[in-house]
Amino acid sequence: MRFNSTQLDRPGESGRAVNPASPGNRLRALIFHLVIGCGVQFGNCAYWGAYAQETTNSAAVSAASPDADRPKNEVVAEDESSPIQEGDELGRQTLLRRRSHRQMFRAYSDTQYLYTSNVLLADGEFIQVGDDSVFLEDVGASFSPALIEPLVSSLYYNHNLTRFNSFSEFDFDADTAGLHLGLPVADLFTLYGDFSATRYYYREHGHEFYKFYNTELGIGREQRLSRRASLDFGYQLDWRPSSPSELNRIDNAVYLGANFALVDKLTAQFYYRIRVREYYQDSHTDLDQILNLTLVYSFNDYISARISATYGLNSSSESVRDYNVYNAGAGLNLNIKF
Repeated sequence: MRFNSTQLDRPGESGRAVNPASPGNRLRALIFHLVIGCGVQFGNCAYWGAYAQETTNSAAVSAASPDADRPKNEVVAEDESSPIQEGDELGRQTLLRRRSHRQMFRAYSDTQYLYTSNVLLADGEFIQVGDDSVFLEDVGASFSPALIEPLVSSLYYNHNLTRFNSFSEFDFDADTAGLHLGLPVADLFTLYGDFSATRYYYREHGHEFYKFYNTELGIGREQRLSRRASLDFGYQLDWRPSSPSELNRIDNAVYLGANFALVDKLTAQFYYRIRVREYYQDSHTDLDQILNLTLVYSFNDYISARISATYGLNSSSESVRDYNVYNAGAGLNLNIKF
């Protein structure tokens, strides 16, 4: 659906025509779709596709493993002998297991095609609501060296491209590079931090229209409920100095995720997040909520496919920024570790 000129220009309270393609509304739409469109991340949206696949593999392995209910802190040494049989003639037999090789490098590609009900994230009164379809491609790589145990560290880079069907003038690319740190605390929770820089630029002429530095601190826990089900929940703080400065903000978010291994390679995932965004330069506050349901099928350790549906809702101290949006689509993920 493409808007005509009478739909695009609506008189505002000041008597001026309001153009949803103005820089402020354009930024709001593009930034939201980069986040929502990437599948509603647990952390960085660049890792969503791989997260979905790894969660599916983990759930499937846990469902089939006799050690699924073993406490996480009860470790079987990989380089020790394990009894496997009592033989009358051959006596006690053992299996020698070789210590696994640490995989420090990772490369991935995540492809999605989505329908969105509100491409401009409009409130429906100040700006008209319209739908569109969106193609997203995300490619990236990471290096995770073993520095200090049990600290987990990862240097990463990802490139994202977003292409709209009707609103091709909104097409843009984005680059992100950063450092991620994670520290498990006993068997209780994980503390993590992420420091990254991101730039957004138009596809046609490469003009940069938005960039920010993100400092992210969080605490999370995975709670296994059974061999086939687990919960993820936590809190996350983000500080984002940005250019333009009107988009400087601090986010406070809490999230809850649930994963269910339905059959051998099929996992159902539920995700809910509520977040307060404080725009301290522009002096307004947004409260947004996201609800996502996803079905992930893992073909093997490297390839998975998914279908998902997402509902997003935003309530702002400035009513013109209120909106709700529905997204639905499918994705394919390729994830290689070595």
